[in-house]
Amino acid sequence: MPGGSTATRGNELFSQVIYITVTPPASVVTATQTTQNVTVSGVQVGDIMSYNLTTAGTNYNALLLLESMYVSAANTILMSWSSTGATIAGAGPQTILCEVTRPENVVDGGVTVLPSTIF
Repeated sequence: MPGGSTATRGNELFSQVIYITVTPPASVVTATQTTQNVTVSGVQVGDIMSYNLTTAGTNYNALLLLESMYVSAANTILMSWSSTGATIAGAGPQTILCEVTRPENVVDGGVTVLPSTIF
């Protein structure tokens, strides 16, 4: 059977939603991406990250965007920030809802053993 024998339950070990607070880099310049490493205990290379910036309170800046997020090393997420209009200096802490999904078939921190089609 292509894709293994776990088709009836899928190929995810778990999916968990976490809530983190991150202070963006000191300066996020217009028309570039500014990267930042953030420690999040338990994440592993190969985990899939979905995320949403929340807009609650004074922590939100309408020009600040979280462009991408991925696990770059064990317990480390690399975030890429950008600005849609002006350089942002000294942005306050941002609250982020993250969903961490861990695939079942990740070997040695790589995703090459995951299926490339839906079975």
